[in-house]
Amino acid sequence: REHDASLAAAAYPAAQAAHLRAALSANPAWTRIRLELAPLLPKGERASLLAAGLRYEPQSAPLQYQLGMTYAELGDPAAARDRLREALRLGRFDREAQNAAIARMATLAESYASAGWPDKSRVAAEAAAEFYERYRELYRKTYEGRDNPWNDKERALFSGAKTNAASALLLLGRTEEAKEILREVAEENSPEWRERAKERLRQLEPGSD
Repeated sequence: REHDASLAAAAYPAAQAAHLRAALSANPAWTRIRLELAPLLPKGERASLLAAGLRYEPQSAPLQYQLGMTYAELGDPAAARDRLREALRLGRFDREAQNAAIARMATLAESYASAGWPDKSRVAAEAAAEFYERYRELYRKTYEGRDNPWNDKERALFSGAKTNAASALLLLGRTEEAKEILREVAEENSPEWRERAKERLRQLEPGSD
């Protein structure tokens, strides 16, 4: 029975993918179906599927976002940067996408640095820093003359983005900027990110406690 259940579970995604492929074949411009099908495919095929969708709907932020994340999986940080940049332009106030894009590129940059690929690491780190700076500027302009959620230490909505951006800035040698951001996070009401920021500051400033 367990074997039968596992076979059924394995068959379900394949059947679902076949159903979605048929629907997409009947209507190639149907972006929602394309987005549902993409996660069920191997990353190479997924990239081709998503890129094809941009011919029908180039202004789709979700398409651009998923394609950017797929390029990151494929180890192409420049292509990931370009698609994610466009996704964030189209969906400026999608906080989840903004945070995830910064985190993905910062993590990618650290992975490449550890693997000894400095050129790829720099591309990814520069992308994370760029996304962060645009994100921060968006809130500065939007809330000019008003209370800016970016600076709300109690709600701490942006602690993750700040910490990830600081990691990217450190890889780029922009240490003082990174430390300034980490000091902000160290005062925010986000226990996990606050502790990460404090730990990073201890590494950067030994004996500062």
